[in-house]
Amino acid sequence: MSKRTGESWRDNHPHHSAGSLRARPGASAYQTTKLAINRLAQFIHNDHGKQGIRAFALHPGGVRTKLALGMPEGMHGILNSTPWLSGAACVYLASSRADFLRGRYIDSSWDVEELEARKEEIIEKDLFKMQLTL
Repeated sequence: MSKRTGESWRDNHPHHSAGSLRARPGASAYQTTKLAINRLAQFIHNDHGKQGIRAFALHPGGVRTKLALGMPEGMHGILNSTPWLSGAACVYLASSRADFLRGRYIDSSWDVEELEARKEEIIEKDLFKMQLTL
């Protein structure tokens, strides 16, 4: 559960505008680049992880920045994160505790303790990666 929102990582995606996870009209360029970033983190990990290169696709959350406030007003409701939360996520990802998340998509609002409790499941099921499942 997210201590901030009370939501599990399993149901947290719909509550954040993580660009690669939606297909909104008029946002194809933005959302395609976000999808590419998610895949790039996987490729960097696959190609250079053994050399100690660490890559994550971090969704920093919806932070009320000057740029974000330029979005249509109807989207301002998703701007409910803080710079502190994004920074804390970066500090965590820089630690060895987050090694099991390398090459994966991570939302800064996810609860670290829950992620760590589900470490084996995340690894075994290869979760938080962009891939086609048939």
